[in-house]
Amino acid sequence: MNKKYIFNTEAEAETMILGLAQQDEDGNLPGFREVRNTPTTYGVVVLGFQDKYEYDEENDEMVLIEEGTTFNVDVAWKEVNEDWSDYEVFPTSSNHSFYN
Repeated sequence: MNKKYIFNTEAEAETMILGLAQQDEDGNLPGFREVRNTPTTYGVVVLGFQDKYEYDEENDEMVLIEEGTTFNVDVAWKEVNEDWSDYEVFPTSSNHSFYN
């Protein structure tokens, strides 16, 4: 089951994602952006702050027109973690797919 989440800060998202991760044989956790498959997930996609850009033809560059205000994460769950329910959102579109 694929679900979408927003967090107020990157640190808040990091805490939740690392709560899903497993330690390696040396007892270390991966960086939160490297967490993918876990015992309860098929995949985790860290989208981060979704800034909006517009192409400026005159200067031939992308220009920031709006800074993202929430830190976005998508999760493909094996078993949904109810601790995440306060962060769940229901957007009408997605800009990526999960691949197994």
